[in-house]
Amino acid sequence: MTIKTILFDFDGVVVNTESLHLRALGEVLTNHGINYPDDLLQNFVGKNDALLYQYVIDNLDDSYELDYLLNEKNKIFDKIVKELKPIDGFFDFIDSVIRKKIPHAVVTSSSKETLKMISDFFPFQRTHGFFVRRRHQECLDGVCVPGPEAADAFRLSSGSE
Repeated sequence: MTIKTILFDFDGVVVNTESLHLRALGEVLTNHGINYPDDLLQNFVGKNDALLYQYVIDNLDDSYELDYLLNEKNKIFDKIVKELKPIDGFFDFIDSVIRKKIPHAVVTSSSKETLKMISDFFPFQRTHGFFVRRRHQECLDGVCVPGPEAADAFRLSSGSE
């Protein structure tokens, strides 16, 4: 079996942003005195931030605008994103992939804003890969259908081009 291409999922393989997102989401609620059930944040893992905050507005506290809560979360995330570290062993593995000249890419559904914040200080250029981002406008109720960029990457990996 010959490996033609390796696609790495960004979150959980390269870095783990989920804990930082959850922390920022929770800090916004706490900073504004919004009481929420212990499992609320976990119930929205992997879903768009707007879905969580819309739930909060609809069910817990309607005194805030959605855009305001989202902006507050982004400010907090921007401050703490510098705490991100690569998953242990990722760069050693990617160096091996590069030495073997195997084409590779990092695939993510993270927003362009999140990728920009992270790429400002995180050395993704070491991977010699590219990012394929599933567009959020193609997401419905937290379920995303890969966009054309993902389709191109998967075609590449299957060797059909």
